[in-house]
Amino acid sequence: MNLAEKLKDKLPYPFENIAVAVSFSPRYKAIVSEAARLSRLHHAKLILIHIGELTDEQTAKLECCIEAFNIKKKYYKIITLTGVVVPTILKVCKENIVDLLVLGALKKETVLQHYVGSIARKISRKAKCSVLLIPDPKERPLIFDKVVVSAVDS
Repeated sequence: MNLAEKLKDKLPYPFENIAVAVSFSPRYKAIVSEAARLSRLHHAKLILIHIGELTDEQTAKLECCIEAFNIKKKYYKIITLTGVVVPTILKVCKENIVDLLVLGALKKETVLQHYVGSIARKISRKAKCSVLLIPDPKERPLIFDKVVVSAVDS
């Protein structure tokens, strides 16, 4: 069965595949923790996406993080690719039929508060799956008490 047939008439919920972009920023553990919690909650497979070369040190950090958040081997996979960040992440999401993409979002102060950087903004505009931007991820996730939904289809 080809990709088009797999995607045809697929509902966006329940989430079967949840992906998280891992960039090894200072908050990467918290983002992985949030994604792992959502993955367990929805009984979904977790796909950890890293764009760029994955060094031995980064691999060790990621494996330590996976173990710390009790993510079982059969429920996750790591995808490492090189390329331009936004199109590569979107390609991985399409090829793996991702239902929800979890991203960290930096909080920027302007006249209005914006929570998206250039990469998160581009992905949220172009993604064919649901995108969850988390501006303040926690290593011990809490229940979301504020959610903003954008349902623009343009």
